[in-house]
Amino acid sequence: MWQYCVAIDDFTRLHPFRCGVPLVAQFAVRAPGLYMFIISLPIMVFALLLTIIGFGVAGVRAGSLAAGFQAATYTSGAGGIPARSTFAMLQSSGACMGSGILVMPHPLDVFLFFLQLVLAVWGTYILWRQLFG
Repeated sequence: MWQYCVAIDDFTRLHPFRCGVPLVAQFAVRAPGLYMFIISLPIMVFALLLTIIGFGVAGVRAGSLAAGFQAATYTSGAGGIPARSTFAMLQSSGACMGSGILVMPHPLDVFLFFLQLVLAVWGTYILWRQLFG
């Protein structure tokens, strides 16, 4: 297996522009995917945090942090959760996750993005090594 790695490295040293430019260019051509990933990353983190706290598609998850806060703060005698409160907004956001309003990228798209990123970094290294190394 190691001999294949050495052969690939030798080939990239002999043909740096033939190897490096396509690897960098394939990432630049797919830049819309990069922008979509960068835009959706905060949404993914927000959705993950909502799930961890206990806000889900079916409402507040029993036994979660959100359920404990709801029980301690919004008792049944107080009239329920006030409209437009932070808790109500988080609950609404958690419910929207399953309706497609908070769109999560497919795991395969995330994997392909990182694969393209690794190839682009490798291509940049090949070109850097030729130009400055």
